Amino acid sequence: SNPTKRNETKRNETKRNETMGWKAIFLAAGHSEESNFHKDVAADGPKSSYKHLLGMPKLLTPIAGAPVVEHWLRQLKQCGIADGFVIVTNETYAPQFREWAAAGDHPPECVLSDGTTQHAERLGAAGDLKLAVEHAWRREGKGASGGGGGKDKLLVVAGDTLLYHDFDLSAFLETAALAGEEAGGERGMALVYYGINDPSEAHK
Repeated sequence: SNPTKRNETKRNETKRNETMGWKAIFLAAGHSEESNFHKDVAADGPKSSYKHLLGMPKLLTPIAGAPVVEHWLRQLKQCGIADGFVIVTNETYAPQFREWAAAGDHPPECVLSDGTTQHAERLGAAGDLKLAVEHAWRREGKGASGGGGGKDKLLVVAGDTLLYHDFDLSAFLETAALAGEEAGGERGMALVYYGINDPSEAHK
């Protein structure tokens, strides 16, 4: 047999193993009254060509003919992630996400509302993440405490984030999986962020 071919097969198998068991959680529970994106759209006035984006969650904003979330799902599919995803949103945006899910033949339980209707009630990223993780575990019968879910690998995505076309999500997931192995398989993590040269731009 060909040693080169055997090595390539082994590498491909390792890559598949590193992308197995991943679940994606999209954090999309921000409220429009505190969103700079929605404030900018509103500032353009009623004749703006972008006025249809008012009241639309950023994760459903159309980019290049498809909502932001669908660009992410396409990337996840290319990485071989088929264990599902959860979108945690607020009660105001939940109907739009449920409509999107039904139109795309996604299970209704992929949309989770945190029950809030205004910015003052927000749970914050940590609260929404906890809610989504418990929801995902209950879907699999692991109980709210996670019982056995600790080995799941989570990809947490900010709902207003879109990857550059040349970003290799698969390579990032491999890095994150290796970080978990080096940490004993339980607490490894990896983070991706966009660098900002001008600190004054950080609030945008």
